[in-house]
Amino acid sequence: MTHSRLTSSDDAVIGTYDAVLPNVVSRAGSRLALPPSVFAVAAKNPFAPATRTHPIYFDYPRSEEDEVNVTLPDSSTVSVLTPPSNLKVGALGYTNTTTQNGNVVTFRRSMMVDAMLVEARYYSAVRNFYNAMVAADQKPLLLVPKAQ
Repeated sequence: MTHSRLTSSDDAVIGTYDAVLPNVVSRAGSRLALPPSVFAVAAKNPFAPATRTHPIYFDYPRSEEDEVNVTLPDSSTVSVLTPPSNLKVGALGYTNTTTQNGNVVTFRRSMMVDAMLVEARYYSAVRNFYNAMVAADQKPLLLVPKAQ
């Protein structure tokens, strides 16, 4: 394995992993529920309080890109793909898509914060954005047994 050092703060950091995630699937009758956003499924809205007095400070502008490929067992198929999400509130953006090619389901997620300081008067919009993003991240894929 070769390690390289970042040469500037503009360089992207990319990690590719193969993972086995035990107990990530839950059963709902004959269906299985699988959260495709494995990196953000347990995330909570950092702006849960209903009101805010002070401006919102983000450490730095940033973007996150996640791609999760799930290989389904031969005995299962997706009942319905989750619809795409496209959220945009000022300097905040989020999209996700779920596609299927054969027995591989691909979930792509993109989140962007292009601000460092947001005035408190915009708190409600920021809070609503994060609520919608968390809800989109937690929509599960529903897997059903293939018809024999």
